[in-house]
Amino acid sequence: MGDKRPLELREGWEIMQLGINKLIRILEGEPEESFNAEEYMNLYTTIYNMCTQKPPHDYSEQLYVKYKEAFHLYTVEKILCLATHPASAERCGAAMFQSEMKKKAREAVLRLVDKEREGELVDRALIKNILGIFIEVGMGSMDCYERDFEESLLAETGAYYQRKAALWIEQDSCPEYMVKAEEHLRLEEERVDNYLHSSSKPRLLKEVELEVLSVHQTALLQKEFSGCAVLLRDDKTEDLARMYRLYNRIRGGLDPVAEVFRSHVEAEGSKLVKAVTEELESKKEKDGAKAAPSKDTGTPVEQQFVRSLLDLHDKYLAYVSTCFANCSQFHKSLKVRQG
Repeated sequence: MGDKRPLELREGWEIMQLGINKLIRILEGEPEESFNAEEYMNLYTTIYNMCTQKPPHDYSEQLYVKYKEAFHLYTVEKILCLATHPASAERCGAAMFQSEMKKKAREAVLRLVDKEREGELVDRALIKNILGIFIEVGMGSMDCYERDFEESLLAETGAYYQRKAALWIEQDSCPEYMVKAEEHLRLEEERVDNYLHSSSKPRLLKEVELEVLSVHQTALLQKEFSGCAVLLRDDKTEDLARMYRLYNRIRGGLDPVAEVFRSHVEAEGSKLVKAVTEELESKKEKDGAKAAPSKDTGTPVEQQFVRSLLDLHDKYLAYVSTCFANCSQFHKSLKVRQG
């Protein structure tokens, strides 16, 4: 419980004052190291805690007054071009601080997100608290969160998965690629659940789906030794089910998969027709076309052909049910072959 004690105004302001003084030295070009991620996190967490503590320890108003005073003093003393307009100088100084802090906080959070994507452990609670401040600053509006953080997050996400997908498509088989794609989509959803705002979810996943699924779909499905046709040939039902789950996420994503399925089933049926035709021709040559088939049942070869055709239909009907979730698009592909 000792860690839960309220942060007093004097203690919290001392932390903020250190940050303000350091920022001023940086702005003035004095020898000073840039803020590191830990310093930014500490400042944001301090401000957040002091503004959200229960009364009488909610110091948001007092912090605002002190904050204004500190930067009013700086702008009056240092920004000569605004020295004759104290009110404007005050706003300029405050905006300068806010802009700089938001920029650095955003960069720090994006670095942490990138580290987590690469498998490192990060403090998710801390990230959530910092992003909460972006939302609090909007005072009921998501404009600040979306403009000052989410836009950069989406751009970074697209660039990250563009690099990853380009590497995977060159190095991995189709099943390996799909496993990675599905896992990373799951992790991005988990990221939203843990610290991003829920409104980011559809836009974040859209970026991943675009770079990982849409951009490389043709190359993935047509991989020479492991693409969709090979998975169908080798009865890789688990991989086919994963392919359906992934491409069902994007508009029109199932069209190429259904077309490969249709072509495969058609090719398998054609092989049966060719095999029975050759066998019948061979038998005719041997028998001299004297052995007439039964009017009711046909020759044994023809009977076997019908059984094989039914077996083929049942096999791929099961695929439609188990791999493709009874999707009407794949039922239609199967019916095209029957027609």
